[in-house]
Amino acid sequence: GNGSMSDAIQCLDYARVKGAKIINASWGSTNASTLLNSAIDRARQAGIIFVASSGNEGLNNDVQPVYPANSAYDNIVAVTATTRIDSFYPFGNYGPASVDLAAPGSAIVSTWFTGDTQYATSSGTSMAAAYVSGALALVRARFPDATCRQLIDRVLTNTTPLVSLADKCATG
Repeated sequence: GNGSMSDAIQCLDYARVKGAKIINASWGSTNASTLLNSAIDRARQAGIIFVASSGNEGLNNDVQPVYPANSAYDNIVAVTATTRIDSFYPFGNYGPASVDLAAPGSAIVSTWFTGDTQYATSSGTSMAAAYVSGALALVRARFPDATCRQLIDRVLTNTTPLVSLADKCATG
């Protein structure tokens, strides 16, 4: 898909105003945006965790940033993807300094836009970001008084390092 940055910002502000606790941002751009960063910061100030896909070009985000995943806010969790056998998803963007963790993102069955009861298999870091958003929601439900950073740290410190993710993301 595609869309405008102004629409994305409007969506983030809408979610904040409506009381969202976790935002799943399964999109990205190589263009940094001051206005997008302001919206992410408003979400941060409201105590919202922001889960962002790292991108699907197979590039190193440490070298070629993708936003919002590479935006410098402590409420952002940048996600890449793995395959069904815990291998690194080859099209997933990575970055040992800029991508936090990986989650399943290859051949994931999900709802599809062609109808209310339609399903399809899809792959990419967007699929992985949804898993991380769900995991953070469960951790938040268990620890409702924890700060965003405490919740994020709880998830990141409880990952299982994989050989296939060495040098691909911060948690390995």
